[in-house]
Amino acid sequence: MGPLSLGCDLCRIGEMDRMLKEDPASTQRLFHPEEWEYAFSRTRPEQHLAGFFAAKEALAKAIRESTLLGKYRQEVIVRHREDGAPYLVLSDSLSETFSNLGMKILDLSVSHDGDYAMAAVIVRTQPLQCAKCLLSIDHLRTQRVAEWLMPVETREGTRFLCPPCLRGW
Repeated sequence: MGPLSLGCDLCRIGEMDRMLKEDPASTQRLFHPEEWEYAFSRTRPEQHLAGFFAAKEALAKAIRESTLLGKYRQEVIVRHREDGAPYLVLSDSLSETFSNLGMKILDLSVSHDGDYAMAAVIVRTQPLQCAKCLLSIDHLRTQRVAEWLMPVETREGTRFLCPPCLRGW
């Protein structure tokens, strides 16, 4: 597994409530229609929207690239499993971008308490090529040589090698 990155965000529920009252159309543009519908099917929509907003901000922080999500807010969707646990879904185009950058969302946690909604996102960043043979992970997968790269600790830091290079072939 590649390096892990954590992003956290806190959103004031009262601020989301104010935004909904003052400019609902602009506020709605921050969310996917599915999220909007979910929130307004609940007793306190502002609480759920604040959680969704915090989740998207936490993802931006986890990937260390706030501009990547700036224009894609509606392309990141918070959904819920049968047990109520939230998870993130990316649009096809954003999912492809994440894949091309070697990123995978591992987990999302959202919590509401009092005046705040909080979210945390864990992202794994997979290196895109072997540090020794320099073959890309896509090439290694296509050739059925390897599905992932393995971390190896060296004096210079962590390097990622494909299994053949790791075995010294």
